[in-house]
Amino acid sequence: MLVPMAKVEIVGPRRLFNEVLSTIHEYGYLHIDDMSGLISQGDMFVHHINLSKEDQEKRQKLRQLVSRLDATIKAISQKIPTKEDRGKFSLEVWPISVEAAIQEVTNLLEKLESETKELVEEKRGLEFELANLKKYDIILGKIGPLAAEIGDLEGLSSMAILIDKQMSSVLEKISQQLSEVVEDQYQIITDEVDEDTIAALIVFTSKASQKVKELLRTENINEVKLPEKLRKLSIDQAIKQIEKRSKEIPPRIKSIDERLEEMSRNHLSELRAMRMVLKDKLSELEVVGNFAQTDYTFLISGWVPRRYFSSLVRLLLDKFGDQVIARERELSAEDEKNAPIAYKNPKVVRVFEPIVNLFGFPRYGSVDPNPLVAIFFPLFFGVILGDMGYALVLFLIAILLKRVKKSEIFQSLSIIITLMAAFSFVFGAVYGEFFGDLPEIFHLVRPVKIFGLTFPINRGELVVPMLLFTIALGATHIFLGLILGAVGSFRQRAPKHAIEKLALLGTLVSIILILLASIRKIPFITSPAVVALIVSLILLFWYGKLTGVLEVAGSFANIVSYARLMALGLVSVILADLANNLGGQFGNILIGVTIAILIHAINLTIHVFTPSIHALRLNFVEFYSKFFSAGGKAYKPFKKGGH
Repeated sequence: MLVPMAKVEIVGPRRLFNEVLSTIHEYGYLHIDDMSGLISQGDMFVHHINLSKEDQEKRQKLRQLVSRLDATIKAISQKIPTKEDRGKFSLEVWPISVEAAIQEVTNLLEKLESETKELVEEKRGLEFELANLKKYDIILGKIGPLAAEIGDLEGLSSMAILIDKQMSSVLEKISQQLSEVVEDQYQIITDEVDEDTIAALIVFTSKASQKVKELLRTENINEVKLPEKLRKLSIDQAIKQIEKRSKEIPPRIKSIDERLEEMSRNHLSELRAMRMVLKDKLSELEVVGNFAQTDYTFLISGWVPRRYFSSLVRLLLDKFGDQVIARERELSAEDEKNAPIAYKNPKVVRVFEPIVNLFGFPRYGSVDPNPLVAIFFPLFFGVILGDMGYALVLFLIAILLKRVKKSEIFQSLSIIITLMAAFSFVFGAVYGEFFGDLPEIFHLVRPVKIFGLTFPINRGELVVPMLLFTIALGATHIFLGLILGAVGSFRQRAPKHAIEKLALLGTLVSIILILLASIRKIPFITSPAVVALIVSLILLFWYGKLTGVLEVAGSFANIVSYARLMALGLVSVILADLANNLGGQFGNILIGVTIAILIHAINLTIHVFTPSIHALRLNFVEFYSKFFSAGGKAYKPFKKGGH
């Protein structure tokens, strides 16, 4: 459900503003309104609260310190501190003043910042050097044997190049041009570096060195240049030097990592806690521009959940007496448009909130879609999958996910999959399916009549009844959406929209009743249904114009689209039965069972993802369009650590 919100105005003497703001920050439930827009429009006889020059300097120092803390934390983040560690440090530091916090962080950074910066830069340089050495080692490893083929290079120069295999034809062109430039006083030897690259060693007379370089430059071919330290060495000496340096670097990197890890163990929790405190102090300075003041008073405007309003009043009264007043303002239509949204749902519903929020927040006063999605998403999934065996596999997956205690995502997935499995098991019992038609093959079920219906229902054979069932389910879903849409419109003081939705509902119901009456030959229903249809269409045209009338066809299309529940379920049944039939055709039990398990695994994989997508679509496209009023904003209380 959506939490009822209270619009709060806090007024007090200007001299107490900073202390009141800090108190509200620690209170942690006030969602702050930005009043700057009202002030700029001239709607209020007040003006902005501007930071003093001293506070502006504090804000700048805090920003710089947070940036420096981020760099130091990033450098030593070898160990993730627990929330308890961070909380312990932040509780110790929070009560101190901004000036004291700045000084404490500055002192801490002076001890750590210089060393961490040097270590990180050294490590980065060593890693870059090591990567290059490996590259040069590969190149020299290929070029060395080529140079050995040439022998003594006295009076000759050489140049190593790398060429993409796709450009290997350029070597012939270079060879032709070299013969013109240096006649026959050159030689080109090639070898593969890898499947994409060729290494070439060009040997020529030293006098022609400049001409050869110009030639290669015109062909956009770059010479392989070794680091400065290696250029004066022979190829053999260079390879030995690379091997030596490659052995020296990893131990040094390891020692740097060990030192950073030690610093992480000793200081990371404290650094992160200090960062949290500085961000809190900074947020108090940065939010000041949202408030208003007169010459002698300040005004803070915001929202709190109504159940917390009395505690806010008591807090301010206990700390400031009657000098500071908090009052709840009666909500106007404009206030309701701007009210923040907070949910209060049980855990089994809360797990759907991140999914629902992807489609935006509902407007204040409308309907919370989360409980509806929590019911209809697994319901539609169960209608499609509907297999007790597959449901047990999903239960097992949910149990395994629940074991990952440190992951909130996995914990939420565990609950969602449990719901999906529960509905799948229930419908599997209705359909009499356990890994397809195994109960029928082994004669484990007997037909039972309940309320005139024979159970289990063989949906593979009763295609038309299943089609009618899913369409009826879709009609119920759409009708519920229209009723909720009307309720939400009345709550938001939009009676015209509410009547339009009710008129659309009346039109749809009337048409369905007329069709049923004509099929079943029930004349006493026809006349009232026709009258209801005429009245509904008049109201629909009056309040919704032509668009409202056209929505009738769109709504019927929405209802018919629920037939996909039957179609996807039928595919699942066919594949499950196919797995059992194919498995039974093999004389070897082991092979038959393996084939059956493989096909069942494929079927389950397909019919976990596909039904999930379509169940979400039916909720967020067909259903949402009938009641969901987007445009709300999330409730974000001004609290410590809320960044």
